[in-house]
Amino acid sequence: MSGPRALALVSLLVATAAAQPISSLVAGDQPTTSPVAAEQDIRFRDRVDVESVVVDARVVDGAGRPILGLVPRDFRLKVDGRVVELQSVTWVAEDAPRDPETTAAALHAGLAPAPQGRLVLFFFQKDLEPSRIMGFMQMLRRAREMLDGFGEQDRVAVASFDHHLKLWTDFTGDRERLRRILDHAVLFESRPLLNVEPAPSLAEHFDPAAGKRAASPEAALLLLAEALKELPGSKSLIMFGWG
Repeated sequence: MSGPRALALVSLLVATAAAQPISSLVAGDQPTTSPVAAEQDIRFRDRVDVESVVVDARVVDGAGRPILGLVPRDFRLKVDGRVVELQSVTWVAEDAPRDPETTAAALHAGLAPAPQGRLVLFFFQKDLEPSRIMGFMQMLRRAREMLDGFGEQDRVAVASFDHHLKLWTDFTGDRERLRRILDHAVLFESRPLLNVEPAPSLAEHFDPAAGKRAASPEAALLLLAEALKELPGSKSLIMFGWG
């Protein structure tokens, strides 16, 4: 795979263990003064919960081409500041068919299966200061060019932050609508006219009131992450910022 539409998606299987020691003292009906007997009556039980977590990682070179042939030792992963060993690494091609077991499990749990295609969120740090507006305009132009490289099943959402967080469109494949938003709405309009799209919907899990309270780009990104985590499958966020 090569070219601007190439996608490097690697599934990393991570094993985490949480040890929860539980001790219990089993004694007879009558107390005993024998130290040996007391030691024999003490039993310890340990329970260890082991979970496997799948992490999607896109690994590309400087030109955006996927890097193939990676193995677990090529990655270094930390969880809460501690290095975690990877169990396995699996290459997943962009056009790979759905995993039937994963789809069946999602349906059994009452969840929609992960959609085909990519979910990409454009996030703009908007600033119309004279020293930054030219760069902002260039980033809008670059985002429009990126739309031409997406596939038919890829869907894009657009959000921005100036004084607070605004979600301009839900995930959609309507390229004309996306171009209108990038050409005009993000730059000139103050209130998004947001429609909730069919699943997977970012707008369904987005709180506009919380967006208005977001006072920094970091707070805005956290709100978006909280909404994105409710959607199945992998998601990508592309941030256009300054500084």
